[in-house]
Amino acid sequence: MSMDVKKEKNLYAPRTVASSLVVPPMNFVAVDGVGDPKGQSYQMAMQLLYGLSFTIKMAPKGGKLIKGYDEPYTVPPLEGLWTCKGDRGDWTWVSMIRLPEFVDQDLFDWAKGQVATKKKLDVSGLRYFTYDEGLCVQILHIGPYSEETRSFALMDAYCKDAAIERKNGIHHELYLSNPRKTASEKLKTILRYQVTKVNV
Repeated sequence: MSMDVKKEKNLYAPRTVASSLVVPPMNFVAVDGVGDPKGQSYQMAMQLLYGLSFTIKMAPKGGKLIKGYDEPYTVPPLEGLWTCKGDRGDWTWVSMIRLPEFVDQDLFDWAKGQVATKKKLDVSGLRYFTYDEGLCVQILHIGPYSEETRSFALMDAYCKDAAIERKNGIHHELYLSNPRKTASEKLKTILRYQVTKVNV
């Protein structure tokens, strides 16, 4: 079955006001890391994630038969789970790209081997990751990443009014814009974090 995230409006096209939703379990290719997103380890993670994602996308053209594969298959946007405590060098992150439902562990391992062989990359950090996010609050942030605090403030205010609270210190970012081709004031980023209902 083909995957087009643009059709999943509740997950990938929220408004610029905070709202709640239940996010279903989804599978990702992921890389864990620590440090500044401008650093070398984060840039290497990008190579690995896109390398594997496009290996799967292009596999049928190379003769690989994949059960359930269907066109069109557009590689979904980059996502990240962030814990931003202390200096940027201490930030922890999980960078990830969603995988279509037809990608199981066996196909993932095959693609991982292709990336290692053809791109000569160390793929030991790549992992198949199922994320069951559950009840969340999200908002569409438009503008520089450095100004995300104003959108988080709107999310926090929404939580207070709705008698829910943030579950942990991790937040989820979904990057809808290419920062290399988009002016910083026009960047579109979905901000999301897990919440739980407050006992009153």
